[in-house]
Amino acid sequence: MRVLLIRSDMKLAGPAKLMHAYATALRERGHEIVVVSGGGAYVPTLVADGFRHHEIPDLQVQARRPLSMLATVAAIRRLLRRHRIEVVNSFNAHAGWMAAFADPFNRCRHFNTVLGTGKERANRLLPGRIFAVSESVRGRLIEAGVASAKISVVHNATLEPRFFAPPAPASAPADQADRPVRLISVAMFTGQKGHELVLPLVAALCHDRGRNVELTLVGDGVTRRQCEQQARDLGIADRVTFTGALPDVVPHLDGADIFVHLPEFETFGIVLAEAMARGLPVLSVKVGGIPEVVEDGRTGLLVDRSDPADQLDAADRLVGDKALRLSFGTRGRDRARALFSLERLGETLDRLYRI
Repeated sequence: MRVLLIRSDMKLAGPAKLMHAYATALRERGHEIVVVSGGGAYVPTLVADGFRHHEIPDLQVQARRPLSMLATVAAIRRLLRRHRIEVVNSFNAHAGWMAAFADPFNRCRHFNTVLGTGKERANRLLPGRIFAVSESVRGRLIEAGVASAKISVVHNATLEPRFFAPPAPASAPADQADRPVRLISVAMFTGQKGHELVLPLVAALCHDRGRNVELTLVGDGVTRRQCEQQARDLGIADRVTFTGALPDVVPHLDGADIFVHLPEFETFGIVLAEAMARGLPVLSVKVGGIPEVVEDGRTGLLVDRSDPADQLDAADRLVGDKALRLSFGTRGRDRARALFSLERLGETLDRLYRI
């Protein structure tokens, strides 16, 4: 099939990376891929991977004006004809509507992937089918008035083969008796990803439970300095490493024993699937789409975000029970491979595009 993937922008953020995953998974199955956007910092990454990208600056939401919208629709119509597109998959409602207006007689099959940004009502009248990235997002779409029959759940199955490759040999014995148990969290410092809960949790493990633990925080953002100060105030600065943003998190995941993620909300949580793919047990919270990724009591422990005692007991249990960590890690790896690989994404899209 000839597939056009379209979004209003390609910022360095989750939607652009998800589009890249769609493109990769579909190309692996022999489909021809064309990507259209209003531009953005992620475009060079996509182009470097060999994908055709057409930039329509007026497709950006902030450029939305009557005349620019007409020009955008005309540009998309020309691309649909030039590339003989059969399937259009948009990644926000604005791009979806522009593509729909460009194809008023529905010569293409239209799909819109919804990540759950709080603008679900914009999808109520959008033609074609809707892909929700989790059952949680599907529920929010239905609450917003989208017909349930139009919605299919397509998880963010974006894990590349490298996430399932054997780990590199460890530089130090993993069973060294005095080695700290290493916790890791991967998330941008936005003030909503739970760093302000993870740091006191580690302090309580050290000071109240007497555990020998260390924490690595991968990511960057506006609240990083605040969190660095919080670590100093809690007396655990020597046990916390701030790495900044990293292009490859796999080596750091392989150096850890437990993955911890306590966000305010997640529509899915691909970082959890990545950690599971590397065999890490997960400590996370019962919000949004997280329970669809992490099986509570089988691949990790899910706790009440508003209950620090619950979080501490669960973390202490994982830190103190290596056999449990290994058991969770093994089942998590199997679950990630079965549900969240690029191969699985390609199979799912291939099937749904043909319905």
